[in-house]
Amino acid sequence: CLYLREHNFSERHITPSILLNPAAKDFFGVLEFLFQQIFPTFVMSVKADEDTLNIFKVLKYQFINHQFSKKSLISPGSPHVWVIIG
Repeated sequence: CLYLREHNFSERHITPSILLNPAAKDFFGVLEFLFQQIFPTFVMSVKADEDTLNIFKVLKYQFINHQFSKKSLISPGSPHVWVIIG
């Protein structure tokens, strides 16, 4: 939360409790902001799940080919998903 505030994340006030159980909109909003820190011109499309998977592939995220899928992104607040993402 502190990083988001310090770097002017303005979509919505994000609290630790929101990050513990994020709605898809909050999850993808934060990801878009973080991706823009690396790729300044990045804009999340309507297919945010595909965009997310593609960026993780570009970043060579270690679990992308094994356990991570679009299904994982449908309910980002589900506890079983965070084991994979975290």
